[in-house]
Amino acid sequence: MTVARRFLMLSGAAGLVVLAFLGWSWFRDSPLVKVRHVEITGVSNGPDAAAIKHDLTRTARGMTTLDVSTKKLEHAVSAYPIVRSVSASGDFPSTVQVSVHEYVAVAALTGPDGNSMPVAFDGTLLPRAGKGKLPAVAVTATPAHDGFESERVRILVRVLAAAPLALRSELDRAFVSREDGIQVTLRDGPTLVLGTSGRLPAKWASAARVLAAPSSSGADEIDVRLPERPSASGFTNASNPQL
Repeated sequence: MTVARRFLMLSGAAGLVVLAFLGWSWFRDSPLVKVRHVEITGVSNGPDAAAIKHDLTRTARGMTTLDVSTKKLEHAVSAYPIVRSVSASGDFPSTVQVSVHEYVAVAALTGPDGNSMPVAFDGTLLPRAGKGKLPAVAVTATPAHDGFESERVRILVRVLAAAPLALRSELDRAFVSREDGIQVTLRDGPTLVLGTSGRLPAKWASAARVLAAPSSSGADEIDVRLPERPSASGFTNASNPQL
């Protein structure tokens, strides 16, 4: 094969690659694959739900199913603290599926004046989240910025975040006692003594089991510092039975 012929073959191959790239680029952004349908999941029924869906839909409809930008979608809802992240995928030819991953409020940081601020496990403030049944964690002042004012607050929020979903609405307050360490009071129920923030899954599992047992009815305090040997106290006719 002569040098000239080889050059022509290489030039032709390069030309085909360029044409294929240009053709793909045109098709990827062409009206043929323009987003016309947006399916959104993961948005709770909070006060910003409608606005979040509207902003995501408007942004997604500016894309094609072959060129979906998660960054653009996340930027579109960056003003809503409840949105933790967004994932999306194109469904050829005209649908985009968007999944919203939200923060969950696990505690209400409550100042001396009684004002409170819902907070997620990592310190993200959620001012638009409902405060009705969130357990309180005392702070020196109602926070205005993400984060925790102290290690004590961070640990207590972490403890509450580890609680089973079935128990969270029953939790009233978390605090630290000088004698017994971390404690969590229940609404119309006993106080749970956890001691430290170690072994939280085991301690919460033990607490849930004891609370579900008829033998714990009427107890003022349930001690799960040793989750294998929980105990209850404060009964009228009994003291500190092993459960």
